[in-house]
Amino acid sequence: MTEEPEGPLYSFGPRETRGILLGLRGGQLALLGGAGVGALVALRVLPGSRGLLAALGMAALAAVASWVPLGRFTAEQWAPAIFGYLGRGLLGRRRFHSRAYREGHRPGRPPVGERPQSLRGLRVMAFGPEVTGGGELGVIEDRAARTYVGVLGVRGRSFSLVDRAEQDRQVAAWSAIVAGLGRHGSPIRRLQWVERTIPEDREALARYLEEHRAPDADEEAVRSYRTLIEQATSTVQRHESYLAVQLDLRRAWRQARLAGNRNLELGAAIVLLQQLRDLEEWLRAADLAVSGPLTARQLAGAIRYAYDPGRRLIDAIRERQGGPEGPHPELMHPTWTAEGWASYRSGPWWHTTYYVEEWPRVEVGPDFLRPLILSQSRYLRSVAMTLEPVPPLEADREIRRARVADETEEQLRARARQLTSARRRREQEHLLRTERELADGHISVRFAGYVTVTAPSPEELDRAAAEVEQQAAQARLVLGRVYGDQELAFTYTLPICRGLP
Repeated sequence: MTEEPEGPLYSFGPRETRGILLGLRGGQLALLGGAGVGALVALRVLPGSRGLLAALGMAALAAVASWVPLGRFTAEQWAPAIFGYLGRGLLGRRRFHSRAYREGHRPGRPPVGERPQSLRGLRVMAFGPEVTGGGELGVIEDRAARTYVGVLGVRGRSFSLVDRAEQDRQVAAWSAIVAGLGRHGSPIRRLQWVERTIPEDREALARYLEEHRAPDADEEAVRSYRTLIEQATSTVQRHESYLAVQLDLRRAWRQARLAGNRNLELGAAIVLLQQLRDLEEWLRAADLAVSGPLTARQLAGAIRYAYDPGRRLIDAIRERQGGPEGPHPELMHPTWTAEGWASYRSGPWWHTTYYVEEWPRVEVGPDFLRPLILSQSRYLRSVAMTLEPVPPLEADREIRRARVADETEEQLRARARQLTSARRRREQEHLLRTERELADGHISVRFAGYVTVTAPSPEELDRAAAEVEQQAAQARLVLGRVYGDQELAFTYTLPICRGLP
């Protein structure tokens, strides 16, 4: 007799491989079309057998580049990454060295921070009582995209330790939050959660014990704690969680104009703060502890410490001595970086970023990410997920377009006597299920997941990468390493709501 599951299970549809025509991607169609035109030109220009051989050669090369895989992708799929990587190298954009140290520091003036290419256009702003009524609000402005991002610090009980009913309740609460932001006219464009695992050393635990022990604590108990700390392994770790909220000024233009009395920058901060406070209430209703919106220096620290984990200890010592909390917002970026084909270096630290290529297609419980997030590791690891609720009308249009494309493709396949693969049938079933859910009042959400690991050397980075790949496999995830664009991919695990087109 089999046991019934304690609660609902979850599964994800396969990654869509829907093409433009007969399953062919746009790049494949362009390549094959170009080869066809080139073959016709060769047949008309070159005499006799030479024209035929040239036409056949171009057709063969196009077919190989379109269908023969080189590792995980075909040559046609590799081309954008390869040419982009080589182009940045020719333009000198794969390396960055800040010249801020030449400027020095002048009292009364903020430091001037030169930024790497991937962070240009971003600015951390601080808003005081005129917006918050007390305290400070840090906001990240993306001038090119006309968006503003605020970040909440979130802490909660260990999700895997609570019972299944409580897990389902918290998942339902989170679903309600996302659904509320997916309504038509919402000023919020994206949400992003970032979970950062930070390895701790025994010295930090010992300092914490000495600093926080009660003056009248029992000496025998204190000695026992000291013994436990001395026997502890080096893989003791703590977790930081952030929830980033992105406001789209194009959606919130009218609200921001009214709230800020025609000052759009101020009005956008006021509207964003209102959304953050609403989210705070909803998260607290789900039994999560929220530390409130991050200040400008806290925001800068959340970004800078991902590039340079060693800076965290320096800033903590400075803060204990009465200094400010976190780095100055103009210094949220690293001082020098170097981008490799499969890795990214910032100062003495090495990073590599993965994207989640496939989510679990078998039924899993709500804590399926536990092996990836909670496994012990001595390497810094960031897991991020960016979500973009799709307004109902837009989602309905997308579903209709996909249905028409599928039906057209099936008719063409039938005429060409091509078989439909099992994976393709699963994609069609997932599309029908999504259409039914939209008809029942649910919302559609675009999402993408990323994982970044950080280590102090290339050898350690290889070990960290192998470790995270194994942990992801235990979570039923398929990770794909980013090649040729590691600098930009690294920013997808920063709390700035990137990672979706």
